[in-house]
Amino acid sequence: MRPQQWEKFKKAARLEKLDKVPMAFIIDSPWIPGYLSVKHMDYFLDPEVWFQSNLKINNEFGDVIFVPSWWMEYGMAAEPSALGSKIKFWQGNTPSEYHTLYHIEDIENFPDYEVESDTFMGMTLHRIRMQRQRILDTGEILPLITSRGPLCTAGFVRSTTDFMIDLVEKPEWAHKLISLCTNLIIDWLKAQHRTMGDTVEGIFILDDIVGFINEEHYQEFAHPYLKKICDAFPKDWVKIYHNDAEIGACLDHLPDCGFQRPELGETNRHRGCEGARRRPNVPDGQCESAGS
Repeated sequence: MRPQQWEKFKKAARLEKLDKVPMAFIIDSPWIPGYLSVKHMDYFLDPEVWFQSNLKINNEFGDVIFVPSWWMEYGMAAEPSALGSKIKFWQGNTPSEYHTLYHIEDIENFPDYEVESDTFMGMTLHRIRMQRQRILDTGEILPLITSRGPLCTAGFVRSTTDFMIDLVEKPEWAHKLISLCTNLIIDWLKAQHRTMGDTVEGIFILDDIVGFINEEHYQEFAHPYLKKICDAFPKDWVKIYHNDAEIGACLDHLPDCGFQRPELGETNRHRGCEGARRRPNVPDGQCESAGS
């Protein structure tokens, strides 16, 4: 993302008036290798393939704002891998995770995490250090730090089905797991900020699992943890939330966490935009972003 694109994106996120509605897309590992006919394993594990792939995309679609910009990630592996999930790599697809927390009470025996050195978090930070200056030398910046959200991470570690049952049958343990994931995410984001440097001015949180729960459960199990994440970073930063599920009534509560406006995936984009427009402070024309 070029500095001028980031300035435009910030204005849109803060609902400032623009001459025209900007076009912004999430682009990441599920899309880039297939579009460029690159093997996923090469994209993830060959630094030169990764750099040239992102450079080609940015040059080919120069008028599009890509979010979060030069995204260094291993699918959704980084967050759950630090809490012991099994990660599988594939030649023709993004990495997948498999839960290992068969009994939620076992979180009492989890070792302390270390975001600077644990599995794919440590690898991601190392790769950012390798490529940071090279990216800046192209005239682009790294404005956003990213993470999967606390419910999404908890679902990866525990299994989504068992985690949903835990919310009802073992709520006290669910809170312990979500709290652990929240602290991990905050530390993970801060580690990315230290690594990327002073071009960072925002956070990007992705959590589809919030769309699986009702408003009452959102208020108990999601809202306070999402708010804690937003509160851990400067108030004037841009804070983006992404969800591919149907978040319904929860949409109205997200700005109270600190998110400027939820970013919605294709499956519920129109419904979400209609919900956003019902809020008086969100004008028409601010919902022209799209999901991955």
